[in-house]
Amino acid sequence: MVGYKTCQKLLEALDSGLPVESESIPPDPARLPAAKPPAKPAQPAAQQPKRKSELPVEQLQVKSRPVEQQPQVSDAPRPAAPSASGSDERSQILLHLLNSLDKQKNVAGARLIKAAFANPHLPIPKHHWETREVDSEVRNDDVPLDQLELTIVACRGLTADASSPYVYVAFGYIKDDLPAQKTQTPVGTPPNAVFNHTHRFNIQRKKSFMAYCERKRQTLELFNKRLLFSSTSLGKAEVSLAPLLTRSTHSEIAQIKNGRKLVGEVEVRLRLRQPLNGVHRERSIEQLAVLDDVAAALSPPPQPQQQQQQQQQQAAAVRRPAAAVTAAAAPAVTSPSTAQRPAAPRPSVATARAAATRPAAVAQGAVDDEPDDDSVDDIVSNDVLEHELELVTKRLDELSARKVEPPPELVDRQQALQIKINLLAMQVESGAVDMDSYLGLLQQHVVLAKKRAVDYKQAGNIELAKKFLSRAKIIEAEIKQSLE
Repeated sequence: MVGYKTCQKLLEALDSGLPVESESIPPDPARLPAAKPPAKPAQPAAQQPKRKSELPVEQLQVKSRPVEQQPQVSDAPRPAAPSASGSDERSQILLHLLNSLDKQKNVAGARLIKAAFANPHLPIPKHHWETREVDSEVRNDDVPLDQLELTIVACRGLTADASSPYVYVAFGYIKDDLPAQKTQTPVGTPPNAVFNHTHRFNIQRKKSFMAYCERKRQTLELFNKRLLFSSTSLGKAEVSLAPLLTRSTHSEIAQIKNGRKLVGEVEVRLRLRQPLNGVHRERSIEQLAVLDDVAAALSPPPQPQQQQQQQQQQAAAVRRPAAAVTAAAAPAVTSPSTAQRPAAPRPSVATARAAATRPAAVAQGAVDDEPDDDSVDDIVSNDVLEHELELVTKRLDELSARKVEPPPELVDRQQALQIKINLLAMQVESGAVDMDSYLGLLQQHVVLAKKRAVDYKQAGNIELAKKFLSRAKIIEAEIKQSLE
């Protein structure tokens, strides 16, 4: 009622035009805030429930659903991911070795390094570096034989007149079948205009061009380019061509002069594939790689006849003690029919198994001087070595694809085969083994391989028989190819 009466008074005041204070207007009952319930008595601090954000981490993890639970991130350091630094370092070492061996034209050593590149199971060959004075031939194989390459590198120390300089060259060697040839550089920026402009002129490697190089000099003219007018000549320089008679590369810095006035300098480089007369050789000090394994094993091998004699002597030395022991053990008798022979020893299980896998002729000692079945040292044919290396490499690749650790003897055999191939190539190249001796040795091993194949077939070992028969066919093909 009090509010109603107050509103009536305010309305009357408004009708009569009297001012009304806004603070005296009572508030709207519909907009008044709802009455708060009476507050409950405060509980002790120890009994007040904690909010969810204040709960321990363990309780929060228990209350969350397992599906929505996020994995915890540990602050412990993670194990470092396997890096390729080891393989990169190995590749860099092999690359340096290969570059050095190629520079030395060491074909066998380069083959050994390439094999290590292709197969990560092979270790890096043992090597060391030596400082040597190298006398090497200088050639520019990228330049065609019938062309002269001219490179205008830069102009330096140009005067103020050269605001937009460029160099113009007209080749002076002109023949009926060689028209006039010319070139010019792009416009450079003074005072040191860098062009690196290369152009190749056609030449004829004849006595006329050699005489031209001896008597004449190549002229280069410096121009200044203007926009609305023709270019103006600032000076000329001359470069000698005589060094090309004995050198494949010649660099020169020539002075650009306008009469007696020095305008600047121009750097020029001339290149041929090879000199016009003779060979260009230079001596330098370089670090060269030397493979220890190949150098130690590279010794003149015995000639085939000497090797065969040594094998025969070793076989005879083995037979003599056996014959002496048999003669000493046999009693002296007057008649063979009444002679008492000593009891033969009973063979062991290992001896019986070994004898069963070998042909009868081998067991009786008839081919004691023949090579072993799996010995790399007894293989003399290059094609057989490459065939065996291909089989071993294929086997290692299969094991690597299945992520199986290869047996050490298989890796050792692959390395031994690769070294034997490289040694054989080095011996042939150095002249330690001539082709006639090599072919004679191959013919002997063809006979031995066929004989072993027949013996193993009679003994029932078909696998080894096929192996030696395949070797015989490979050697025969190699002999036929060498004779052709």
